[in-house]
Amino acid sequence: ILEQYAHFAFMTSLGVFAVGALAFWVYRSLRTAIERRGPDKTRWMRFALPAVCTVVLAILVSPLSNVLLSAWRADILLWALLFGCVLVWQALFPWRALASAAMEFLGERSYSIYLLHPLAIFALTPLNRGLYAAAAQAIGAWAFIPCAALTLAVVVGCAVLSYRRIEVPGIQAGRAVLRWARAPSAPQAVTPAL
Repeated sequence: ILEQYAHFAFMTSLGVFAVGALAFWVYRSLRTAIERRGPDKTRWMRFALPAVCTVVLAILVSPLSNVLLSAWRADILLWALLFGCVLVWQALFPWRALASAAMEFLGERSYSIYLLHPLAIFALTPLNRGLYAAAAQAIGAWAFIPCAALTLAVVVGCAVLSYRRIEVPGIQAGRAVLRWARAPSAPQAVTPAL
C-alpha cells in the first residue's frame, strides 16, 4: 500500500507538474516567435515537434526503458516529457485526430478522469484479472485490450457523472464568488452627526 501511495503522491508527481509548467512556457515562447517571424520562417516547428515526440516515444519503447525504469523511475519523467511535447505540438499545430469533438469532450472531463482513474483501476483489478485470464486463452497478450476497454468505460462513465455533478457546480460557484468579489461595493449611507 505504501508503495502505491508513493506512486501517486504529490512529491512523486512534482516532476510531471514541472514538465507541464515548462511545456506552457515553451508553448508561449514558440507562439511569440511564430507571431514575430511569421509562419514561413517557423515552418520547421511543424516537423520538429512531432519528431521530438517520436524520438522520446522510441526511447520509451526500446530496451533502454528498462534502464530508466530501474533508475529511480526516470521513465515517468520521460513519459511526462513526451506528453509535454505533444501538448506544445497540439497547442501550436492542432492535428485533427487529436483536436476532435471526442478529444475535446474528454479534455473537459480530464480532471475527473485524472482523479478517478487510480480508484477505478484498483476497484476493477479482481474483475480485470479474471477477464484477462479468460481472454488470454483465446487472444493471448491481446487480452489487455478488453481489460483496458472495460477500465476506460468505467473511468469515463464515472468522470462524466463527476464532471456534471461536482465540477460544473463548483465552476459555477467559483464564478459567482468572483463576480461577488469584483462587484463594486454599494456606497454606505452617511448619517448626519447630531
